[in-house]
Amino acid sequence: MNFRKIPLVRQVLGALGGAAIALLLYEGYTLVSPPLQAMLFKGNASSDAAQFTDEARNDRLDRIAQVARDNLAQLQAN
Repeated sequence: MNFRKIPLVRQVLGALGGAAIALLLYEGYTLVSPPLQAMLFKGNASSDAAQFTDEARNDRLDRIAQVARDNLAQLQAN
């Protein structure tokens, strides 16, 4: 008796093959999606948003520097 002619075996092999194809498609999509989105939506970023992030970063660095200066002054006073 041929093993591949049993209906249950054929159904299981078909399910495994379909799952393997679905997994390959999903992995391919996750691999290609970020670069593809970067190419498609490259021109949509506004310079105002980039300017805001630069300003926010600079403000945060200024606050960190001020805290460091305050801590240093407090340590020198003791």
